[in-house]
Amino acid sequence: ATDGSVDRGVVLRSELSALGPVAVKVGQTLSQRPDILPEDVCEALKGLQTSNEPFPNEEAYRVIAEDFGAKGPLAPGLPSPLQRHEGFDPDAPPLFAKLTADCIASASLGQVYRGTMHDGREIAVKVQRP
Repeated sequence: ATDGSVDRGVVLRSELSALGPVAVKVGQTLSQRPDILPEDVCEALKGLQTSNEPFPNEEAYRVIAEDFGAKGPLAPGLPSPLQRHEGFDPDAPPLFAKLTADCIASASLGQVYRGTMHDGREIAVKVQRP
């Protein structure tokens, strides 16, 4: 709002984002329903379709390590989320030859990292939002 008051659509968008992927999907759907919500709120909720804040890389690394059963580092130069866990072997070969330190894309349901397998194949590593 231009008068200094809180923009209710922006507040709702922020709160839905904080609640997780299901709430974001609900907000995305509601953004297309001016018959249910006021137009200003629908416009604010449309931001859920295009801009989603990534979740912390450390959380993504943990999910990747757990999902792939990594016993060692994920990739050279990346911090390992499991180094304090029993069974972690810092001398084990890394899971990937390369993995971007930051996500290359972020959406309502997750984010994507670019990686390289040990045989040279380039891959996209998709991580579901926790």
